[in-house]
Amino acid sequence: MSDDDRIAEFTTYMNVVLAGTEAKMFKGFQMVYIPILTGEHYYLLFLNLKTKEISIIDNIEGVAGLERYHRNVEKMISTFCRYLSQIHPKIASRLRNTEPVRLVFPWQTRYNGIDCGIFLMRHMENYNGTNVGHWMCGFLHERDIKGEILPDQVKEIEHLRKKYL
Repeated sequence: MSDDDRIAEFTTYMNVVLAGTEAKMFKGFQMVYIPILTGEHYYLLFLNLKTKEISIIDNIEGVAGLERYHRNVEKMISTFCRYLSQIHPKIASRLRNTEPVRLVFPWQTRYNGIDCGIFLMRHMENYNGTNVGHWMCGFLHERDIKGEILPDQVKEIEHLRKKYL
């Protein structure tokens, strides 16, 4: 999809979403959550309009850079900033020049490759831009210090499957 087609489609969808809110022109918003699907993997792009920070929230453990996301993060930031520049040009300009940071948190997974949608929904439900050390997501660790899988996270995911489905 071209950049122009992407911004046109994004604008159409944003107008539909904003039509159902009191803040029709993005006024008063401080946080934007953008779920992204790359291949068969869901993750979250979090934009803090107040602090001008951009975070990638991905349940998969690893130190891989942005190349892991096949340029989708960069495209989405660019598209969002083009959209936002019509409403809040200063915020859009500062966001455009912000390097996204991939968050690292204790419940990231190494072995669970199928529940990224559950993690995405939970992250959208309770992340508010706080420091990761203070973020209480409600997930326990996937494994112990020896690398053995612990049963508690599996139980939490089973519970959330019922809640979200």
